[in-house]
Amino acid sequence: MVAWRTNSSGWSNLGCLQDSVSRNLLGARPTDFLKGAMSNTLCIQHCSSRGYIIAGT
Repeated sequence: MVAWRTNSSGWSNLGCLQDSVSRNLLGARPTDFLKGAMSNTLCIQHCSSRGYIIAGT
């Protein structure tokens, strides 16, 4: 079951989306995920600060 809610920053869960493998996320921090240092909140903050309208974890 997917939880549909808007968090305090105004973002909401859209469920699952398919992404392009060739898309480049400029300024992405993939090693944070591998180190266990990534969370939904940090992902949203990072994507929002780069002007993205969708964030995914």
